[in-house]
Amino acid sequence: MLKKLFNLIRDAKIKYKLLFIFAAIFYVLLNSWFISFTTAKDVEETFKNLENYTLPSLIATNQLKDDLHTSLLAAYDYVSTGNPDSKELYTQKIYDVTESAIALFNASQTQEDLEFTTEFIENQINSIRISADKLIKDYETNPNSPDIADDLNELSLLRNDFNKFLEEKITIKVQTQIIDASSSIKKRADRITLYLVLVIIGVIIFIIIQVMFISKNITKPVNDLTKAAEQFGHGNFVEVKMERKDEIGLFAQTFNKMAKDIMATNEALQKELDKTKALDRQKSEFLSIAAHQLRTPMAGLKWVIKMMLEGDLGTVTEEQKHHLGNAAQNSDRMIKLINDLLDVTKIEEQEFQYKYESIKIDELVNAVVISLQENINKKKIKINITKETDLPLISVDKEKMRIVINNIIDNAIKYSPMSKQVDIRLKQEGGNIKIAIQDYGYGIPEDQMNQVFSKFFRGSNILKIETDLSTIGTGLGLYLAKDIVTKHGGDISFTSEEAKGTTFVVSLPLIRKQIKQS
Repeated sequence: MLKKLFNLIRDAKIKYKLLFIFAAIFYVLLNSWFISFTTAKDVEETFKNLENYTLPSLIATNQLKDDLHTSLLAAYDYVSTGNPDSKELYTQKIYDVTESAIALFNASQTQEDLEFTTEFIENQINSIRISADKLIKDYETNPNSPDIADDLNELSLLRNDFNKFLEEKITIKVQTQIIDASSSIKKRADRITLYLVLVIIGVIIFIIIQVMFISKNITKPVNDLTKAAEQFGHGNFVEVKMERKDEIGLFAQTFNKMAKDIMATNEALQKELDKTKALDRQKSEFLSIAAHQLRTPMAGLKWVIKMMLEGDLGTVTEEQKHHLGNAAQNSDRMIKLINDLLDVTKIEEQEFQYKYESIKIDELVNAVVISLQENINKKKIKINITKETDLPLISVDKEKMRIVINNIIDNAIKYSPMSKQVDIRLKQEGGNIKIAIQDYGYGIPEDQMNQVFSKFFRGSNILKIETDLSTIGTGLGLYLAKDIVTKHGGDISFTSEEAKGTTFVVSLPLIRKQIKQS
């Protein structure tokens, strides 16, 4: 029977399990509220009894005592001095004594209290008032009457009896009432404490049961699925075995089927990837071989064209010089393209080796600018170099870093209109040296900025402005620059606005980081 019940709960939908949990929580809270409400009502009743009976009795008794004492003092003063204000005070306080006695009578709740209060008023207060009135009357009839002394003596005895009565009867009665109230409050407090202990124990037991239930039916299966998913994420497929019919069981079945399908798909993709890698290696090898084979004849062709331009092979006309000049430019462009292709091939085959040395970066920048002087003069570009004094040495591969700086400055010159300027700023910022190269040229279209560091990228606006492809580079310079700077542990970024110019910033760490070659 219990096994069937367990299986029924296990296979129930999660929403029903949650509904059961919430119903149990509501039941516990409702019982806790009921117990708290009952005990709170008991305490409230006890305090209300104190407020409506004990405290008013105590206040009325003390007020009556004070008023009676004041009235007697006023009577003594009147008899001693004949001051009419004292008599008036006596009359007022005797009236207040009557009011306090009525208040004390009204505060009585039991027959015993009524009898006690009646006796107190008749035997004590009335006797004192009659004696005080007689004293005043005798004084007013004859201030020198010998009866006044007897009246004073009688009133003094009555007052002493009254004080004794207060101590022996009323004070003990009030103390008894307070002790009874305290005892009642303590009993209710003990009952509340017991209720709270029982509620806390019940809640703890309930929480333990709920935690076990949730862990068994929800948390553990979800953890098993999570671990299986993590293992699957690392390429290890572990089948999740769950014999249950709720949402988690159905999800486990779906997960197992999905994982098997993905594993089968991965195997097929891996085979295709291996084929693609083989083709890619063949492509790189072909590209490397082709570039090597092309570089030697292109160098020879460039040498022959240079000899012809310089007249070493005979006199040439101006028109011939013009065409030979174009041929020389194209041969230079072909040689640069071949060299860039060889560099890209080395990067892809992880053969791009680095030889680090400490250099002054500003000297390398000046050397690159001097090497590009012919292009600078041809476009009448003004180069402005600003730097902080005493830049520290930096450890880089000098030749590789020359490629980076050369490609960025060369692009700045190529992609600027005639007679513009290029600003080069060098500074140390924290643990890095930053090289900012800013031109005021054509800029990069916003929708193409994410392609800047990809191979063979050329902005669409440049292709429209510069129709001669021989003047706009190979499209490999920034790809090479990005890889070289990254291998140095640095960063290269840019900002650009079309028709306003572009700024490239190369940041190189002073302390070289060990970067994995890839």
